[in-house]
Amino acid sequence: MQYDIYHMQRMEGELAATIKANLPKIAHLQLADNPGRNEPGTGEINYRFLFSFLDRIGYDGWIGCEYKPKAGTEAGLGWRARTALLKAACMMGFGVFVLARALWGAWTGAVPDAAVMGVISLLALAANLGVAWILYAFRNGDANMRSVWLCSRNDAFGNLAVLAAALAVAGTHTVWPDLVVAAVMASLALSGGWSVMRQARSELAAHSAGHSH
Repeated sequence: MQYDIYHMQRMEGELAATIKANLPKIAHLQLADNPGRNEPGTGEINYRFLFSFLDRIGYDGWIGCEYKPKAGTEAGLGWRARTALLKAACMMGFGVFVLARALWGAWTGAVPDAAVMGVISLLALAANLGVAWILYAFRNGDANMRSVWLCSRNDAFGNLAVLAAALAVAGTHTVWPDLVVAAVMASLALSGGWSVMRQARSELAAHSAGHSH
C-alpha cells in the first residue's frame, strides 16, 4: 500500500499515529509538504520528526518525492542538503560518544567481554558489508547519498577493528586495545561527518545562489 503524506495531512492529520497503525501494510511513502504541495520544509509538516519517527518504528520501505518545487527544481533540492547536515552532526556526535565511552572504560579499568565483542562485530560486519556493497555506486553522489555510504563504510571498518580489539583484549586482558579501536572509529566518524558537512554546506550555498537568480 502507498501512504500519501500530503493527502493524509490534508484529510486527517495524525501522520505518526496513522503510519504506525498501518505500518505492516505500507510499502511506499509519498511525500510533499502542506499547504501548496511543495518540497519538505516549506509547510506545516515536521519532516525532521517524521523521518526520525520512521527510523524508530522500523520502516524499511520506499520513500518517493512528488511535489512542486516552490522556487524551481534546483533550489527545491536544498532540503536534502539540510538533511545531510543533520546526518553529519549525528556522525560526529557518534564519534565523540565512542571516544568518551572508551575513555571512561579506561578510567574505571573495566575490561570489555572479548567473546561478546567478537560475536557482535562479526554479525554487524556481515550486515554492513552487504549494505556498503549496495551503496558503493552512490559514494560520489550528493551530500545526502554520500553520508549514507560513508556511514556504512565506516561501520564495516569499525566492525573489523572491534574484531581485532576483541582478539587483543582476550590476549592481554586489558582495556587498551578497546581504547585504540575506539580512537580509530571516532576519527572515522568525525572525518566522515566533517566531509559530509562541508559538501552539504557547499550544496546549500549553490542552491541559495540559484534561488537568488
